[in-house]
This record gives sequence, C-alpha cells and structure tokens, in this order.
Amino acid sequence: MNTAELIVDIQTRTPIEARTLVHYPRILVDPCIVPLRATDDKEARAKNRFSVTHLYCPDGLPFGHYARLQIAYLTAEIVKNKSAGEYFISRSIRKFFQICTGLNPGGATHQRFVEVLARVLATTYYFETFATPIAELSRGRGSLAYQDNLGSFGPHPQQVIFQPSEALTQLIAKKAYTPIDLRALQIFRNEDLVLAHDIYIYLCNKLFKLRKPKAFLTWNVLHNNVFTNCRHLNLWQFKQRFRTALETIKAVYPELDSKVLADNDNGLTLMKHVIVPVEKDVSKLTRVM
Repeated sequence: MNTAELIVDIQTRTPIEARTLVHYPRILVDPCIVPLRATDDKEARAKNRFSVTHLYCPDGLPFGHYARLQIAYLTAEIVKNKSAGEYFISRSIRKFFQICTGLNPGGATHQRFVEVLARVLATTYYFETFATPIAELSRGRGSLAYQDNLGSFGPHPQQVIFQPSEALTQLIAKKAYTPIDLRALQIFRNEDLVLAHDIYIYLCNKLFKLRKPKAFLTWNVLHNNVFTNCRHLNLWQFKQRFRTALETIKAVYPELDSKVLADNDNGLTLMKHVIVPVEKDVSKLTRVM
C-alpha cells in the first residue's frame, strides 16, 4: 500500500486487526543507537544516565529503514514464540521484503535489504548498567549485562529461518520491548524519514510506560542523551528535523494530539496517554501506537 492507503488503514483498523503489531527492543531506542544512514562504522556507543549501550558489527553497522523494519519484525517473532530456537519467517527473502515493507522488491532495493539483514544478524551488542549516575563510569563502576549477537539467518532453498541468540531471547522475555505498528514504519520508509522511526518508537515507549501525569524532556536531553545517532546535527538542525518527522508521526498516531504532546522552545511535555492500557500483555491491547 502507498502512504495514503496506509494512513487510512491505520485510522480504520487496529494493529491487531491488521496483523501489523510488532515490537522493538528498548535497548536500541533509549538511547537510539542504530545509524540513520549508510555507514562503514563498525562500532557505536551511547549512554544515558544509568547505562551504556554498545553495538559492533564487523561488516559495518546496520542502518536506515530496513534495519528498523527487520529488527521490529524479528523481535515480534521472539515475543510470539517465547522460547529459543529456529523460527520460520518466510518462504523466501523476497517474501520477507514484502512482509516488512508492504512493497515488491526491485534489484537495488532487494540487494540493500539483504545487505542490511546480514548486518543486523551479525551485530553484537552489550550494555552496562550502573547503580550510580553515569558520571561514575570513569571510576570503573558497572557490570556487563549481556553480550551476544542478535541471531543467525539461514536461507533454506524455499524458506527463511531466523534463530535469535539466547541472550536476546532472555532479554525479550523480560518484556524489554515496545509494541508498535509495522504500518507506521512502512510509511516512514515510503517518505524516507529515517529519524521518524526512532522518534515514533521512542514516543510509543515513553507513553506506554508513563505512569506519572506528565513528563518533560528538554531538547538538549533528547539531542544528546536519547537520539545519539543525531549528534552530527547541531541543536537547531535536530529540532527542525524532529518537528518535521513529528508531523508525519501524528498522521500515523492519531491519538498524539496537543492533549498528549506539547512542543515548545524548551522541549516536549508528554501527558499520560489514556488510550494506552495498563496491561503489559500486548494481546489485550485494543489500540497500540
């Protein structure tokens, strides 16, 4: 479907009805660490107040739209299966492309999709957590929590098989993921708004977990501590791109109005989202972001 058709579908059917409910690992969105554009960088490191996330891929880090679509879909498979092992994904890589994007692959797009998928599954991650603020990192405080690659990928003659790593499976079993709508990611891909992926997932995560009446996030915190893959932009550029992406996000997330999100020169104010249920069991959700 094209963007207009996807927006209409989002407004008329829930992700459960449309079977587009997927999930995204929180370690990759708070802080956001997956590169926005093609890169030869093999390592990335991002920190917030109490943790540091590290990514490494020997062939270069996964990037862009395809990395986020693939990670979301594969994480949903882990959530659905609830155990380690081999998961059947699709009968071919071409079909997997269609599932993720809603489009038919061309020569160059198919090649890029396969390249990014290989990077996604070769990526090693680990994160450190701290009992004290991140300023104590220089004193050596912290412990290695997980270290493993995201999984392995086996293209059988007529099917695609995914085997997630044990560490990632254990992490997802602790509900360390955010429910999202695959159709929203497909729209961002159609409109070539890579940053919109991360903003959308981040807002879904914050609102899904928000228990206080509201939360305030300054632009400096968003720029330096959350969207770390945007540090190449100055603050003014970041705010402009953030606001541009936000306009598209509001089209795919109808409940994200002024009663939920307030934007001013100092930052964003998130108000408790009454449409998000308290239940953590995503099978009970009637409307997911």
